[in-house]
Amino acid sequence: MNFLKKIYREIIMFYDRLTSKECFASVGDLLHKRNEDEMNQLLSATRYCDVENYIYNGNETFIYQNTVSRKAYGEKHLEQRGNEEFKALIESYKKSGYNENSVFTVDSNLRLMDGNHRMALNLFFGYDKIKIRVL
Repeated sequence: MNFLKKIYREIIMFYDRLTSKECFASVGDLLHKRNEDEMNQLLSATRYCDVENYIYNGNETFIYQNTVSRKAYGEKHLEQRGNEEFKALIESYKKSGYNENSVFTVDSNLRLMDGNHRMALNLFFGYDKIKIRVL
């Protein structure tokens, strides 16, 4: 069954690559409140708090991200690996800034599907225009 799920995901990803469009958008367009609060707003906000706490206080626990992820993923949440990857991403932004080849995935309603960590970093460092892939 796992094999079939993997094939299914690959087919979906292939279809998305064929039918998606890439362009630039404002961070505000993606985080703008629509009909109801959306999870990506919460996730970006918690990541932003962790970025601030890391930059200003050197705190590497990423408490907000991990609290939400523990509730969402339970035993599947790989906290140490996630913390290390987030720290590396923050350091990359500090050193090189936003990489315009880094594409945020959104749906046709501009709901963020991938990129909450990068979104928080773009907010923190003041990058407004980002590259998006609209599925």
